[in-house]
Amino acid sequence: MLSQLFQNDISTLGIGKISDLFGEEYLNKSIHTEGDENGMQILLDNYKSADFDFYFINLVDLDMLYGHREDAQGYVGVLPIRIKHLVILTSVDTK
Repeated sequence: MLSQLFQNDISTLGIGKISDLFGEEYLNKSIHTEGDENGMQILLDNYKSADFDFYFINLVDLDMLYGHREDAQGYVGVLPIRIKHLVILTSVDTK
């Protein structure tokens, strides 16, 4: 997917461990994070500036602490925080 975006001049920002997982070859920029809260803030800040066409984020804490451990209760417990950020993200006017 990243190679297709790159080949079609779609600028891509990797947030979190994206460059560790997929390499940096097809990313225009990569930013490592200090946890999920930081990652979501980086996403919001960059999305508001509309400098990229595609934003690829890995929420490491959510993934590592709850996903791989199959901790459904823990996963559900942090969803309100993610929903809060998604509500903010969807209300951003990038035009």
